[in-house]
Amino acid sequence: MGKITLANPSGQKDPIKDVKIPMKPADDDDVETATVAVTQPMPRRRNGCTSCIMALICMLLVIGGIAGGLFLYRHFGRHRKFVGRCGVRYNSHYYNRGQDPTTPRAQWAMLEEDVEVDLDGEYERIEVPDFDKCNHATVLHDFRRQLTAFKDWDHMRCFVMALNESAVPPPRSLFDLLMRVKDGSFMPQAYVNREVMRVVQPPIADTAQLGQYIHAVCRGVDTYRLTSIRKNDEDLRPEGHYLAKRDTSEEECDSKIRFFSGKEVSEVCVQFGEK
Repeated sequence: MGKITLANPSGQKDPIKDVKIPMKPADDDDVETATVAVTQPMPRRRNGCTSCIMALICMLLVIGGIAGGLFLYRHFGRHRKFVGRCGVRYNSHYYNRGQDPTTPRAQWAMLEEDVEVDLDGEYERIEVPDFDKCNHATVLHDFRRQLTAFKDWDHMRCFVMALNESAVPPPRSLFDLLMRVKDGSFMPQAYVNREVMRVVQPPIADTAQLGQYIHAVCRGVDTYRLTSIRKNDEDLRPEGHYLAKRDTSEEECDSKIRFFSGKEVSEVCVQFGEK
């Protein structure tokens, strides 16, 4: 049996380790001893450029994670919102200037709709049933994009127009009004403000360009932009409870949507024009 002693290359007296290796001795009583110097490899130093690159990659990953989290929170996070039901009395007939609204023709009807208000001020969503020859529809006011969308559920199509801020109050104002209605301190009464709109062909190719809220409503159905044919410029409301309206009974609407957004009952008559 032979014995090899591994010497410490640093010059220390204590050996690193002793390793016994079987050897074939010349005589049974002889033992050969060999001393072997072992040089341990020094650990490789990292290149300074590699360390900088690794640090930069880690920093980019952290920044990307933060940005991604903010994006997901903004687009998919839970908004503060109010969901409720609103009812408003409105005059369902058009009558001439000077006519007493208490006459039989000046009948008052009730419009009830489901309302979802984003308290962060980004959108209002209104669900109206089909009633009084109007279509079942979803109305979406996007205050960030300054657009209003109507989804006609009876014909499965969407229409998009510019948001009319003079007729549609911001979400916080609508919420305050709904709170007054809820506690019984206010019962809204309104007249119908009618607007005739014409469809712009062709349909919009990609509704994603209209923003996430309208895209969620109109995705998968034909969506058209609307242009105004005319507004009821003669519909002046003088002092008292009188209102002048055109006789619009002869006009045909391919879609007719009526809703209340806080100031007045709006009726949008959509026409596709010549077919």
